[in-house]
Parts: sequence; C-alpha cells; structure tokens
Amino acid sequence: MTKRGVLIFAAIFAALMLAGCSSKGSVKSAEKIIRRHFGWAWQGSELIDLELDVEKTKSAGGEWAEKYGDDEGIIFVSTIKTSKNIEGSLSPNQYYSGWEWILTRKENGGWKLRDWGFT
Repeated sequence: MTKRGVLIFAAIFAALMLAGCSSKGSVKSAEKIIRRHFGWAWQGSELIDLELDVEKTKSAGGEWAEKYGDDEGIIFVSTIKTSKNIEGSLSPNQYYSGWEWILTRKENGGWKLRDWGFT
C-alpha cells in the first residue's frame, strides 16, 4: 500500500471511530439498509449520493439511540432526485440535498432504519 493509501485508510478509520462505529463493515451494513429501503420505497427516484455524516453522528447519534432504547446511532446525509410519480410532500423531478437517514442499533446488533427526511 502506498503512503497516500495508508493516509486515506487512517482518515477513514479515524472518522468511523469518531462517529462511534466500530468498523467500516458496520457503516457499510447501515448504508446497505438505506439503499435497500430507498429502492423499495422510492421507486423511480435516484439516490445521487450517500455519506456518513460524522459531525451529526457525534452530536446527535447518541440521542437518537437513546430515543429508541438502543446503544448506537448513526446519521447519513444524501442527495436524492425524485421520480416523476413521487407521492407525498416532495415535488416530482426535483433534487433534494441534505436528506438525512437515521439508524440505531444495540451494541453489536443489526442496524434499524428509524427516521429519514429533513430532521
């Protein structure tokens, strides 16, 4: 591994630890739950990007976990493009940035998608 690769890996690992997540796999499993939900519930819409929000996870993840009686909370932020047939309060064929996804879990348990939207 190159020196740059080591630095990138160290930065990712540090971000995960600051967010309270024990591993990259833990974050990937949470991301997978979001993507699965999005594909099912938002048919025809597009998940443009999805990123772990380390700062929000540090500041509010614990509160979300406590709200649901869990030990850990993690917050992702995304940009979405709605489909032409979207229902509800969002407009069709629009981009929305800052869309949040909140997941919680018991220690070493599986993530549960608890809330989403502009929280």
